Formats: sequence, C-alpha cells, structure tokens
Amino acid sequence: ALIGMVATGVRGGPLDPPGAPASTLPQVEPRSPIPPVGWNGTFPIVISQPGSYFFTRSLTGTLNANGIEITTDNVTVDLNGFTLTGAGNQSGIQVIGQRSGLHIRNGVVRTWDSGVEAWWAGGEAVYSSVDHVTALGNVFGIRMGFDSDITDCNASGNVYGIYTHYSVVRGCHATDNTTYGIYAQDVSLIEGNKVWNNGFGIVVTFSGAQPGNNTVRSNTSTNNTTADINFNGT
Repeated sequence: ALIGMVATGVRGGPLDPPGAPASTLPQVEPRSPIPPVGWNGTFPIVISQPGSYFFTRSLTGTLNANGIEITTDNVTVDLNGFTLTGAGNQSGIQVIGQRSGLHIRNGVVRTWDSGVEAWWAGGEAVYSSVDHVTALGNVFGIRMGFDSDITDCNASGNVYGIYTHYSVVRGCHATDNTTYGIYAQDVSLIEGNKVWNNGFGIVVTFSGAQPGNNTVRSNTSTNNTTADINFNGT
C-alpha cells in the first residue's frame, strides 16, 4: 500500500532536456568581430565606434591600403593570437587623427610599412597601450604617442623597432632591427627590456631644446652594431 501511495504521488516532468542557457557574454563584455559580419574583403577595415573588437582569423592586406584604421577613441583591438600580414606598404593598424584610450594586444603584425602606427602619418594615440604584440619584418615596428605604454612586445627584423615619447617601454624584446631596437624621446621610461643584434640598441633623446629626462634601467642591451645604449643630447 505504501508503495502504491508513493507511486501515485510521482509526477513526470518533460522528457526533453532544456536547451543550453542563454549566453551572458554580450552583456558582460560586448565585442565585435574582425572582419565584421558580411565583410566584402575590402581594406581598410575601419573602426569608427568605441568598443572592443577581436580577430576571428588571420588576415592578409592588399597593396596601398591600411589593414585596420581606428578613427575614434576608447577602442580595444584584440588580435586574439592571429596575424595581420601586409603587402609591403601602408600600416597594419593605423590611427587616424589624435585618439586616446586605445588598447592593441595579443597578436602579430608583419611585413607592413608600419606594423602599429599610432604616432606618425596622420594619427597619434595618446594615453593608450600596446601589449603582447609581435612586430616582424616591417619598416617601422610599433610607434606610439604621448603618455602610452608598450609592454611585453617583440619587435624583430624591422628597420626601426619600437618608438615612443613621454611613455613607458617595459618587458619588450627588440632584436635584428637594422636601425634601432628601442627609441624614446622626452621623459620616457625604458625598463626591463632585452635588446640585441640591432644597429643601435636603445636610443634616448629629446625633441626640443630641453633635456630629455629619460630613465633607462634594468635592461639587457648587447651585441648591437653601433651602440648598445646611446644618450643623444643633453
């Protein structure tokens, strides 16, 4: 009787399991893919809205066109471990105008005129950062503007490796760059880098008549052709 009472009290639920729970990622960290959905294959890919963007695959650019152009502030570009390859000219990632709050990270830019161009040719990134980016075989590897950080990057086989001013270069490797490994102007901190087999290893200088007020400490710079560390000017 007891078994019968228990059995009559059992109610079966639906046999089909529920579907996967809805993802909360778009609410936690909304991100947009590169290339964008419906992309027709034309470069440059223009980022004109603030936000976070991530690569979904490696891309190879075309002659006479930048790879990525950033035309707004407060943008994060995560290369996501992929490679942005150039056709020998233009820039892999080009900043247009003076922009702030840009963050470029985690991938490879190679065989461009400039791998990451954020100081010259019509654009400068200020109060911005580049980290865990490898620049290979470009003319200019990585160039950043005022008050920026370049950390844990690798610039190898370029004509010019890493350039910045009023900024920090920390924990980077620069090797086999024919002109210089790291070049810094005006109140920059060059710390904890490994620099070898370049023309000049580390160059610190100033842009005007005032002393540069740069700090160079805890680096390894060796086997560079012209000088391991060169202090230029006052």
